[in-house]
Amino acid sequence: MTENILLKLSEDQRLSRFIRVAGNLYKVGQKQLEILKDYERQNKNDLHTGFLYFIRALDGFWDNFDFLMSLGKSRNRIMAHFPVRSMLETTFRLEHYINEKRGGQNYIADVELLRIYKRIYDDMVSKQEDTQAVEATYNSYLTIAGLNSDPTFGIQVVKEDKIDPFPSLYQLIQKSKLPQAEGLYFHYRILCEHSHGKLVAHIMRNSDPKRSYRQMLMYGCIFAREILKIVDHHIQGATKKEVEEVILKTNNIANSI
Repeated sequence: MTENILLKLSEDQRLSRFIRVAGNLYKVGQKQLEILKDYERQNKNDLHTGFLYFIRALDGFWDNFDFLMSLGKSRNRIMAHFPVRSMLETTFRLEHYINEKRGGQNYIADVELLRIYKRIYDDMVSKQEDTQAVEATYNSYLTIAGLNSDPTFGIQVVKEDKIDPFPSLYQLIQKSKLPQAEGLYFHYRILCEHSHGKLVAHIMRNSDPKRSYRQMLMYGCIFAREILKIVDHHIQGATKKEVEEVILKTNNIANSI
């Protein structure tokens, strides 16, 4: 199908093509996840913490993509920017993760665990519950991450948003090797700011909802495409053929509509 023909398609026809592409991307993503989970099952006693972080983050990415696809036939499609924002963040963070050596990957996982335990601690404090166990666990991971000598990381004083093993999204996007990454920070700012999120929802309510949803789905497909490449590299090309085929189809649709 030529570009001129595609440009004459109705919005419903364009959207249906993106939905089909999204489904194909999701299918390959699930195959990659199953390969990783099978490896996890076979090596459950010999896994480094970085791997566990990677597979959980990837699982969350595809959960968000599934949620994005589910919004297509719902009045809630105006909320599609929320999963897209999360997918963008995960894409650039996993690109950063994959380029780290084993020690750096484990550091990312350990600091992410610190963030979780800090959140649990704050919740327990608000409920006036005994925090001794969570403090002990937090402190053990603080030592593993090499942050125990920094008093500003004490569980009682540190703010959750300070516990972050990644550079800022701006820095991640600036150094990214992903195609056309440099133009995405502006879109990220629109998607991530609370007030801008309301603005996006307002714009979507007052424009063609199918077209607006298709644009969000297009972003989701772009991030899914890059995630497939990142993961295929990580699993040593085990899904290379499937990834190349689905990316070709995705690019043909994205470049033509």
